[in-house]
Amino acid sequence: MGSGPRFLLEAAFLLGEEELAVTISERIWALVESALDGSGIDLVEARVTGPARSQVVQLTVDKAGGVTVDDCATVSNIVAEVLDSEDPIAGSYRLDVSSPGAERPLRTPEDFARAVGRRAKVKARDREPVIGVVAAANPSTILIDTGEEATEIAIDDIVRARTVLDWDRSAKPGRTENRKPSTASMRGGDK
Repeated sequence: MGSGPRFLLEAAFLLGEEELAVTISERIWALVESALDGSGIDLVEARVTGPARSQVVQLTVDKAGGVTVDDCATVSNIVAEVLDSEDPIAGSYRLDVSSPGAERPLRTPEDFARAVGRRAKVKARDREPVIGVVAAANPSTILIDTGEEATEIAIDDIVRARTVLDWDRSAKPGRTENRKPSTASMRGGDK
């Protein structure tokens, strides 16, 4: 048995599996962020999940204008090479690279600056979640306009935040009206 797996087993015993996953995620974050430096692609999230023997490295990336499938494939190739050479994970792993989607997490001051003008849901320490438009962002605070009031929140107090889509029921594909179909139309018409 090599020193890598034994160290990780000892670390898992001393730290607990959750804390170990955070430590590995932080190491992977540093490696990936360095590998993507200058590419125009930003790392949004890095998580390691699953049992030690078959872990999944989940990376979420973004760039101005959004990422494409080709961008995700490029990142996957770059990161796989880095993870194989640096070997921060004992055993095998699966690498998943994806875009943040329409409702992306917001964590850094830069994330909030990019989200100015977009709707977001923000949960801060000792507060109810606030949903509104990110009206302003600076390195230490954000301003959320709910339409009724503007709320300033310190970025250090934010527990969780993400952009949210404003779903308009009438705008959903296939929906022409906001009413239930009649019984006759559900049966296929009157006979």
